Amino acid sequence: MAIHSARRGRRLMAAAAATAALALGAACSGPGGGGGGSGDTGGGDATDADGVATVTVWAWYPEFQEVVDVFNASHEDVQVELVNAGVGEDAYAKLRTALESGSGAPDLIQMELSEMPSFMVMDGLLDIGPYGATEVADSYPEWVWDQVSQGDAVYAIPVDAGPIGMFYRADLYEEYGLEPATTWEEYRATAEALKAANPDLYLSDFQVGNASNLVGLIQQAGGAPYGYDFSNPEEVVINFDNEITRQVLNYWGDMIAEGLIDDAPYHSTDWDAGIAAGTYLTTIEAAWRPGYLGNIAEATSGSWRVAPMPQWNEGDDLQGNHGGSTFAVTSQTDSPEAAAQVAIEIFGSEEPWEVGIDKAFLFPVFNPVAESPDFLERPYEFFGDQPVNEIFVPAAQSVSPLSFTPFDSFAKSTINEQVASAIAGEQTMDEAAAAIQQILVDYAESVGMTVSEG
Repeated sequence: MAIHSARRGRRLMAAAAATAALALGAACSGPGGGGGGSGDTGGGDATDADGVATVTVWAWYPEFQEVVDVFNASHEDVQVELVNAGVGEDAYAKLRTALESGSGAPDLIQMELSEMPSFMVMDGLLDIGPYGATEVADSYPEWVWDQVSQGDAVYAIPVDAGPIGMFYRADLYEEYGLEPATTWEEYRATAEALKAANPDLYLSDFQVGNASNLVGLIQQAGGAPYGYDFSNPEEVVINFDNEITRQVLNYWGDMIAEGLIDDAPYHSTDWDAGIAAGTYLTTIEAAWRPGYLGNIAEATSGSWRVAPMPQWNEGDDLQGNHGGSTFAVTSQTDSPEAAAQVAIEIFGSEEPWEVGIDKAFLFPVFNPVAESPDFLERPYEFFGDQPVNEIFVPAAQSVSPLSFTPFDSFAKSTINEQVASAIAGEQTMDEAAAAIQQILVDYAESVGMTVSEG
């Protein structure tokens, strides 16, 4: 490697580690073990005296040990060892440390779609295309597969995603004579009608501080704030300051300014209370959110329904996504073939999804499960037994393309800060979009990335 390239790589690795401090995570437990090999595709898997390969997995899915037990019971030559290395950013921080030190990474790790680029710049993920991953591409929506692959190279196997929909209180809609909006223009008109009928209520809350949801709304409008290509990991496109982004920001900013929707911070005491008390008649949420909302607003269970997302233009079918995770094989694994097999198969059948859906509240992107009659027609008590997957599954198939940056935590923090500043009246939404653009460009260049502005 040339000296310039090596220095750039070190800056990118340092940047990936630095942005970890900007994300929130649960308290972490002790570190787990893992491979420690080179990930050379020319060698065989590490096995014990009986020829069994043990694949160490870092994951934090709820009740995931049951899924591991299902896999282990049905496999003789490969066994999974689950290690609790912390939730989300706690596990990512440990993985960055392991990659920087050259040892200590697991064979396989649960990784959010938005985090994959930050580990690509560290050469931390193994291409599992040579181990059969390309053969399962048709089992997933195209947009999801595009987020984990580049040509024949595959860097993770998708598990779940979060197509967004409009959750609304059917009982309060009926009380005030409202209908679910099909366009954002109608949504605003609905907010005006509600405010006229009851000034103490809001149609919804903007969820200040929830940059992931905002990016999903921009995506649902047809926007693409970023561009990233796994084959060029040190290059990034920043395209936040554009007509679509400004349209979305000004739409919500104007309704906040006019008192039509609230601006309580996401998951603040006020936000939780507003959902529970019916102060907010709708909320834009991901398909995996019902379990969480049920904990916040248990007394309202059965009163909620889901409607398709309003469109900017009548007749469009643009969809956004919030969240989603994968299984990625790390570059330190000593058992690349076995690790790839686990990534492909552990959620690659119906039985483990009984746990994933019922206990982990995951929304599957494995088509044979997601498109099955059992899942599509499944009633949900929280939604008055509405089969809400009849809305979410088609939405998941129509999600607009989206990429993430190798510094997603920093990007989300920047978005949250600048949008909050605009809501506070310290700048306009147009100025916020321009500021986000410049801050992200400057940051990317400061860590040695090549930046293109859309």
